[in-house]
Amino acid sequence: MQRSSFAKAFPLVAALTLAFFPQTGLARGFRVLHTFQGGFSNTDGAFPMPGLTIGADGNLYGVTQGGGNSGGCLLSGCGTVFKIAPGGDYSVLHRFTNMPDGAQPNGGIVADKSGNLYGTTSEGGTDCQNDFIGCGTIFKLSSENAETVLYAFPSAGGPTAGLVRDKKGNLFGVLSGGGATNLCGGRGCGMVFRLSPAGELKILYEFKGGTDGIGPEGSLIRDDAGNLYGVTSGGGRGNCENGCGTVFKVDVHGNETVIYAFKGRNDGRAPMGPLIRDKAGNLYGTTRSGAVPHYGCGTVFKVTPDGVETILHNFTSGNERTREIEPFSSLAMDAAGNLYGTALVGGGSSCGGGGCGTIFRIAPDGTETVLHSFNGSDGGGPLGLIIDRHGNLFGVTSGGGAGLGVVFEQETGTGE
Repeated sequence: MQRSSFAKAFPLVAALTLAFFPQTGLARGFRVLHTFQGGFSNTDGAFPMPGLTIGADGNLYGVTQGGGNSGGCLLSGCGTVFKIAPGGDYSVLHRFTNMPDGAQPNGGIVADKSGNLYGTTSEGGTDCQNDFIGCGTIFKLSSENAETVLYAFPSAGGPTAGLVRDKKGNLFGVLSGGGATNLCGGRGCGMVFRLSPAGELKILYEFKGGTDGIGPEGSLIRDDAGNLYGVTSGGGRGNCENGCGTVFKVDVHGNETVIYAFKGRNDGRAPMGPLIRDKAGNLYGTTRSGAVPHYGCGTVFKVTPDGVETILHNFTSGNERTREIEPFSSLAMDAAGNLYGTALVGGGSSCGGGGCGTIFRIAPDGTETVLHSFNGSDGGGPLGLIIDRHGNLFGVTSGGGAGLGVVFEQETGTGE
């Protein structure tokens, strides 16, 4: 299994691009909750990753891919788990040290009702296949901030996405590679796994690299019946090398069904971010590229349970431009059916002229509104959103601020 090089390299590239831009004022209803400082003298973390969660206590929890000043890794640390209280107070709950607790968490956090947190690291843990940096972990952080490695991956290519948890305490996730080494260039085509409360890892489905998909990306979601839903960035069919990607379901018996296979033209290509699901079973997500013109700038799509896809918004140019770079864009939906998301690039002339990214809303009638355009000093390269019961949005940026990212809040004005 092979690490996701884009997931590891992108935050550093973004930081170098977005580090220093003059303050031009914050949009109404937008505020920065924390600006990461990094560096040898700072221990707050660097490069926050998508996958924030709101705990039962009302606190906001997340991870940083680097920083923490714990040694053993580049960027002055191996990453952190952090908390932001409703009043805005920021604290680090755990600083990773590589071995044995893991390094470079980049899939976000999931919480249980008791206040325990669960996540993944793409590196660290234990030695594996002569890889001295470790192959990644699944970890638990107790409500008392004691970290436990629930599973250390034995081969290279640890998880680069977060987890979903059921009521029995099982954790479900994906590996973008792994499986049969005679497929997908020798790295395997990816898999869906389950980790039991006893620490037993079971492969629920192993991708074959054909019409079933290649390279699952982003966290899974789960319905009440226990079915899992996700996306693959390749495979399926269409006018793309190795396929244009899929939306898939894996049932409780490990049977995989492709709900929709992208064709790579007007319907989008290469979905990367996690899906969301409404009460009727419709799935919503984004693609990095596709639609028109040429490879396109990305889409927001809807797929019905019977596999009918609708493009809700096609990014083209100007203030909503994404430039084929939308790998971590998770959507959020409010009670009125409005969709919210982030565009990694666009929104103005900052950040080298291409814009530092936007927060957008798509109304049920398809009308798109930009709620906030980042300018670099308030963040740049936003990476998806979550929404609370009051209609407030929370997210992170991969760069901007002091150069190492920010955590932000955006009011929507929609109420509860």
